[in-house]
Amino acid sequence: SAGKPAVGAGAQAKIVDIETKTWLMTLQGHQDDVHGIRSDWDTNQVVTSSWDRLLKLWDLRSGRCVRSLEGHNQVCTKLDVDFSLQLALSCSDEDRLILWDLKQGGAIKTYDGGLAKANDASVDWKTMTAAVCGPGGEVQLWDLETGEITSTITTGAATTGASGQSVDVDWERRQLLLGSWDSQVLLFDLDSGECVKKLRKPRRTLTRVHLKKCDPCPFSM
Repeated sequence: SAGKPAVGAGAQAKIVDIETKTWLMTLQGHQDDVHGIRSDWDTNQVVTSSWDRLLKLWDLRSGRCVRSLEGHNQVCTKLDVDFSLQLALSCSDEDRLILWDLKQGGAIKTYDGGLAKANDASVDWKTMTAAVCGPGGEVQLWDLETGEITSTITTGAATTGASGQSVDVDWERRQLLLGSWDSQVLLFDLDSGECVKKLRKPRRTLTRVHLKKCDPCPFSM
């Protein structure tokens, strides 16, 4: 946000200024590696998820941890956050997703029975629909209001047994971008489940992908 992204560094979260290439702030409090992080400079908040099974909400002005959220029985992987609604959806190394109320500091709903390990999620907060990726290269679409899995996309990574590590969705254009353990970057039509483009293959595992919403769209369907 504003050229000042938040990144995980071991058990810490750090705020870095891209333009000056300097560390601005270190958020300390987790007891294990930070694997998920979302920041918002309008609300001056950061939410982190860690292998210590906790989510933490931080105040960017003071660097103080506002609250810790407990509910997962295994390590927390990544998360998605809507700061205007003060909602977060967290993933973990168990077949469980948790929807959180950041303002009140509690779990709203728990979703069990999905992927054995959920690595990442991208949420359409208007329709309360979540795309969740994990081992085996599958992406599940969840209705967060009913708690049902509405569809499953079998990705190209599934043929190699690669794990989906990161997912992002342009819900208006109905496009899904997946980064996998075997370094594939795949773009899907969300409605048909068809892979429409394979992007340039990086040399290392994709831990985070981002599908920027812009006009004109760089990907033709």
